[in-house]
Amino acid sequence: MKHVLMVAFGALSFGMLSSFAKIAYGQGYTAGEITFTQSAIGALVFWTLVLVRSARNDGFKLSRNRHLLFAGLCMGTSAYTYYLSVAYIPASLAIVLLMQMTG
Repeated sequence: MKHVLMVAFGALSFGMLSSFAKIAYGQGYTAGEITFTQSAIGALVFWTLVLVRSARNDGFKLSRNRHLLFAGLCMGTSAYTYYLSVAYIPASLAIVLLMQMTG
């Protein structure tokens, strides 16, 4: 049941991205600003979880920096191009195309 909820939450999150992007475009934001905001919020949540977990354990080690950098670069590029596409095509089509590219 836990994994079903995780998949459902992930699908809900991806589905809401295009709606939020459309709202942000309507208020005058650019794809770069939307991507930066998404990344900043994600980093804040991630580092909060890391600090909470490291307080319970012995600490944390940040290894494989190149792999993390490459993964972040790929995810950031994907998010930026996704938000660019949402400006030109309907949000429902954008999410279908995103799922085709990531699946």
